[in-house]
Amino acid sequence: MRWLRRLLGGGRVRLDPERQQALLRDVQYRYGARAQVRFPEQVEAVTGMLDGDDGLVVAARIVGQVADEAHTDLQAQAHEIHRRTGRRLLVHRRNYRPLWKEAGQALRWPLIALPSGFHPYAQVAAAVTVV
Repeated sequence: MRWLRRLLGGGRVRLDPERQQALLRDVQYRYGARAQVRFPEQVEAVTGMLDGDDGLVVAARIVGQVADEAHTDLQAQAHEIHRRTGRRLLVHRRNYRPLWKEAGQALRWPLIALPSGFHPYAQVAAAVTVV
């Protein structure tokens, strides 16, 4: 996220924190699994909402928050597996593939039930598109 702070911190961009909060709330509560709209249509709508500099900040915040929550969840799962079985699993934030190869069926995919409530096929996909 340093690249984003550098880009936006030069004084060339005017950000509106209140608009960012409103966008974040709107994206979080209007879209996702409970919405009665198909995921591709949600992605298109959210991508359109997140236009401009404030939208880019919100999109980066969504991606960062989901990444942090998913990492925390995977660490907790690895710890629980170690507690139950004595088997140590390494959770590397930059590359989860070795973890999934080693743990296989012992892990559950955490992205659907994260505390933020962002859905990977709707809000997260749109945020990644914007970023």
